[in-house]
Amino acid sequence: CWNILPYERLNIAYSSIGRKPINTVEHFTDAAENYEYNALKADVRPTSDGELVCCHDAGVTFAGNGKITTYDSSNATLIHDVTAATVLGYSFPAGEHPCLVGDYLDVCRTHGKVAFITIRNEYMDVVIPKLLEELRAHNMTYSTIINGMTYESLVSWRQRDTDVMINYT
Repeated sequence: CWNILPYERLNIAYSSIGRKPINTVEHFTDAAENYEYNALKADVRPTSDGELVCCHDAGVTFAGNGKITTYDSSNATLIHDVTAATVLGYSFPAGEHPCLVGDYLDVCRTHGKVAFITIRNEYMDVVIPKLLEELRAHNMTYSTIINGMTYESLVSWRQRDTDVMINYT
């Protein structure tokens, strides 16, 4: 098995670098190629057609020009209400796009980075089977940490898989 989980310290790239919008291929690639992070963090949410996309908030809010802007929960298009193709068509002002979880895993695998994935509890039962499928397809089962928000969510994960590392916040 292929395992790149560090034994000393996990240095995770998230929004701290701020050069590219988080949860985009551009962000993950920039963090992997230009910094000394050994892990890349993504937030994973399901779309209405059962695909998994990387998106921090429950949805996206658009500026007048149709580009993604600062999230506003009272005026957002929810990720679970639209298809993956719709989400992938969204863009940020500089042209970056949200990405599928498979694209994120490709960046992690290509650059030898740990995948640190946060799943919101309300989606755990929907996300687990598809995410396990993606992790196995990308040979990332032993190089991923799943971050859950409740102990119960991690128990649910562990009942389906015993190989992936889990984290509780």
